[in-house]
Amino acid sequence: MIWDFKEIKNLVLTSNLISLNEGNTQEVKFNNGTTEIILKREDLNPTGSWKDRGTAFKVTELLEKNIKEAVIATSGNAAISFLTYLKQIPDFKLHVAVSKNVNEYKLQKIKELINGTNNILYISENSRKESVEIAAKFNCVNLRSSIDESIVKGYWSLGFELKKYILPDRQIGIFAPVSSGTAFVGLVQGLHLKLDHDWQLPRMYAVQTTATYPIVSLLNIDVHEQESKADAIIDKTALRAPQILKVIKETNGGAVAVTDQELDEAKQFIKNKINIELSYTSLLSVAAYLRLSKQNVKLDRVILIASGT
Repeated sequence: MIWDFKEIKNLVLTSNLISLNEGNTQEVKFNNGTTEIILKREDLNPTGSWKDRGTAFKVTELLEKNIKEAVIATSGNAAISFLTYLKQIPDFKLHVAVSKNVNEYKLQKIKELINGTNNILYISENSRKESVEIAAKFNCVNLRSSIDESIVKGYWSLGFELKKYILPDRQIGIFAPVSSGTAFVGLVQGLHLKLDHDWQLPRMYAVQTTATYPIVSLLNIDVHEQESKADAIIDKTALRAPQILKVIKETNGGAVAVTDQELDEAKQFIKNKINIELSYTSLLSVAAYLRLSKQNVKLDRVILIASGT
């Protein structure tokens, strides 16, 4: 769990640490030609998403501050994670604002988690705007991962777990999906804390979709916009863009907007190599790596983050 790391545990005062044993996820290793691949199975976290890392830290902080009400705008995964973890705080009330276009499976899961509780579901045209209005109406905390630095700290654990694969004498790349960019930033901060020198940081690649690609567009990369099967990437505001672009520049990394055709190719690649099924969102990093490998970007080792549903 994230609390196994003293750097994270020391950030809170409470001894009531909220956890469902998130983190320490499986790492599947295989080769593609001369490139060593490490697939980080974040989809195996308790609620099926790497968001559990940030949630565990934030919910513990809410408990520590005796906060009992909050609102969250979500594409699904964050609400599922928070609703699950908040069961450990008696009488907590969470307002969940989702878009009317939310994935039907995730919506059904949210409804199941809310059923029989005092949590409330709102379905609207603009979930983010609705969450702001709800926060003002009920004078409660707005859980916005795109600006919340507490949630970032939970993702340090991912960087801590991956540090062992970062070697200064090898060309290494990490590919990670980016929506709000919170997990990406937290991962990099975790690596910074564990590595002896900044120059040891691997090349960092931010992966987005052809439906939502604000980081890619800021790098003046042309994208043929179209809908994407990877529906967890929704944040078009890119409030963490300056941090992400700085990391990309300093590590000689990049940003990629993956097409649905590339996602299908990634799905077949993973099936052929290790015979497992991943969601389209989890396949984003795989698809981005495959594109760059076709473009003769040479890396000795790549770490592909399967972020979850």
